[in-house]
Amino acid sequence: MSKKEEKKEKTLELYNEGANIEEIAKRLNISDVTIYKYIKELEKEGKVQRRKRKNIKKKEKKEKTLELYNEGANIEEISKRLNISDITVYKYIKELEEEGKVEKRKTIRKTNKEEKKKKTLELYNQGIKIKDIAERVGVSTETINTYIKELEKEGKVQKREKKNIKKEEKKEKTLELYNEGANIEEIAKRLNVAVVTINKYIKELKEEGKVQKRERKNIKKEEKKKKTLELYNEGANIEEIAKRLNVSRVTINK
Repeated sequence: MSKKEEKKEKTLELYNEGANIEEIAKRLNISDVTIYKYIKELEKEGKVQRRKRKNIKKKEKKEKTLELYNEGANIEEISKRLNISDITVYKYIKELEEEGKVEKRKTIRKTNKEEKKKKTLELYNQGIKIKDIAERVGVSTETINTYIKELEKEGKVQKREKKNIKKEEKKEKTLELYNEGANIEEIAKRLNVAVVTINKYIKELKEEGKVQKRERKNIKKEEKKKKTLELYNEGANIEEIAKRLNVSRVTINK
């Protein structure tokens, strides 16, 4: 099965579960336009019907949200169980509160935040990078940084030597991009550092035995071109392809 067919199949599954275009696009990490195109194709193939049951599906989701909420589940748990976004769960709960079916939870957001902070503390003390913590906790890097500042004030974490960590993060990213076939100039631009610094990192990484000389550069380029063609034919735009392949838009256009 091709990548496009896999995406279409997943689109069909989520669509039939009641997810909207925006939610499906977010879950599959592709554009709204592509999802709309897939649904059109699936309708022509007779695999889906037009969303006449949308309100029924919403009602079912709301009823299940009410049930889980009254059992004490938080927003994140409900979202995961029902396979819908946090925003949709908040919307359902607000509507249910206005209908008088649930009592307002004054502490729900606070509780959810405390759970995320607790997880942040656990991962941070394990030495996990901010970006990785954000991905695992399901919030932005800015939010993680806010949590860490609060935790530092509470005396629960010690400050990291940020400069050395930053350098190691840059070196690690340099290694990743270099091994993917990116050239020095592209890496410098992506990481927003000087070309001289990137050359220094690569020299250190070679001395550490983490990289080999660029003998497979042309092979890597052909692999990137092949993947670019595949994604482009699936309907992905330049920005999406660049993000997926971790190279610049200039390179994709080329």
